[in-house]
Amino acid sequence: MARTPRNPFAPPRTSRPKNSRPFGLADYKAPKEPKPRNEATEGTLCLAIREKRLVSFRYRNTDAMERIVAPHVVWITESEGACLFGVQLRSETGTAESSPQHFDPYKLIGLRVLDETFTVDHTFKRDRYNNIICIVPR
Repeated sequence: MARTPRNPFAPPRTSRPKNSRPFGLADYKAPKEPKPRNEATEGTLCLAIREKRLVSFRYRNTDAMERIVAPHVVWITESEGACLFGVQLRSETGTAESSPQHFDPYKLIGLRVLDETFTVDHTFKRDRYNNIICIVPR
C-alpha cells in the first residue's frame, strides 16, 4: 500500500501519541496535602515503641475487629503524613500468624498500650525509613 504524500501546509507532526493532550496547566497535579497529624496517638505509639510494648486498636473503615500489634516505627511520609509500621500478632478472628503491615495512625480507634512486651521482628529494616518520629530501640 502506497503512502499518501504529506501536505506541505499541514502543521508539523509531534512526537506525542494520538489522543493525548499537550502538556499544560490542565495536566498539572498539585502535590497532595499531607493528612493532619494526631499527636496524641503518635505520642502513645512512641511510648509503646520505646518500651517495646504491644498495642491494641481497631482500624477505622475496614472492620471492627481488635488487632494486637507490635509497633516498630512511626514516620512521616512525603504524601500521606504519619505512618505506623508494625507486626500484627493476633486479632479477634483468632489468627495467630504474624504479618508486617503499615497502618495510618489517623485511622486507629481505641488505641491502648498493653503490658505485654515484644521482640523486634527479624525482617524489620530500620534504614528504610526517613523522617522518623520514633523507632524501636536496638
